[in-house]
Amino acid sequence: MMGIYERKFLDFFQKHVILIGFLAVSVVALFLRIQLFPLETADYSFFMKSWIDQLKEYPGLSGIGENIGEYNVPYMFFLAIVARTPFSDLYEIKGLSVLFDYVGACAVILLLAYLRKSKLFTTENLVAYAAVLFSPVVFLNSAFWSQCDFIYVSMLLFCMYFLVKERYIPSMVFYGIAFAFKLQAIFFLPVLLIYYFASKKMKVLHFLWIPAIFIVAALPAIFAGRGIGDTFSIYTAQTSIYESLTMECPNMFVFLPGDYAIFSKVGIALTILVLGVGACLLIRRGITDAKETVLLATWSTMVCIYFLPAMHERYVFITCIFSIVWAFLHHKDWWIAVGINLVCFLSSVTYLFKVTIFDLKYLAIANLVLLIAMTIRLLAKPADLSKAPAQIPAE
Repeated sequence: MMGIYERKFLDFFQKHVILIGFLAVSVVALFLRIQLFPLETADYSFFMKSWIDQLKEYPGLSGIGENIGEYNVPYMFFLAIVARTPFSDLYEIKGLSVLFDYVGACAVILLLAYLRKSKLFTTENLVAYAAVLFSPVVFLNSAFWSQCDFIYVSMLLFCMYFLVKERYIPSMVFYGIAFAFKLQAIFFLPVLLIYYFASKKMKVLHFLWIPAIFIVAALPAIFAGRGIGDTFSIYTAQTSIYESLTMECPNMFVFLPGDYAIFSKVGIALTILVLGVGACLLIRRGITDAKETVLLATWSTMVCIYFLPAMHERYVFITCIFSIVWAFLHHKDWWIAVGINLVCFLSSVTYLFKVTIFDLKYLAIANLVLLIAMTIRLLAKPADLSKAPAQIPAE
């Protein structure tokens, strides 16, 4: 006969099995990442390590007042702190990125729980949490590549969360933080603009929070002596560093090798055209489903990455995450999320491991097919998006 303590243990386990599942996934995901911590990539060896060495030459955190590095002030401020600590620079950089793997995964389930009107700790949310943490795109980006893409994407997820809740000030604040960390957050801007015109619920003044946060984020560098013009032109300078039509990103430019000056303008014009046509159709129809904004984010970011020049393969990271969220809202589109994440992984492998599994042209065709599928889904009638569409709730 089962003992009383054994029965209590099993009762406790059964009652809290979902929470235990979240804990188990978290621990295993962390163990996986720790195994990758000692490994260095060229991004760390040739760029971040060099920036940290330069920051060490200045007392305290004053190095952020110099024209060091390619990142905006918030991340360079973090690197300045790293430069002053006695711990491993590599481990600290990866540690921050891994921390935001978990922040981002939590933001995903928070958004899913709200849109599905479910509890936070459910079986499906556990699967979504695991899908994010165990996506190779995610753990390779942070624990192996030493990149910080999930920092700004996490902020965009919180931006989306407050957007669908119609709490527009915190939504714009989080977008401002995301944009202050990474220029690639601009791929999400069409979502906010389309939502503004289509929903007719936001005020244009809400957008002023974006530059306000950007200015506040830049103040440490200005106080440290960096010129105002130099500080606020960091992103402008970034756009002129790399003049390649594509940097291992499987987009349309793998089919258009040629003069950067000419073809880059074609790509920018085509991006504006596609986004503009899509925006007009959505604004005319209106946004009646809160879940639709997630698909809009997936589509908008993919359009930017597919048609804009000078895209790195890892810029697709933002689309990978939002596609996962969409897949858990609209189960029939699971293959879109798998496809986007798989193509991103395969294109990254070429850079990270110097192994070409598929030619970029085949991956670019796959991305185009996925983009077309998302476009068809997005422009469908709202009633077709889900069997039980959730109307945007009023606060």
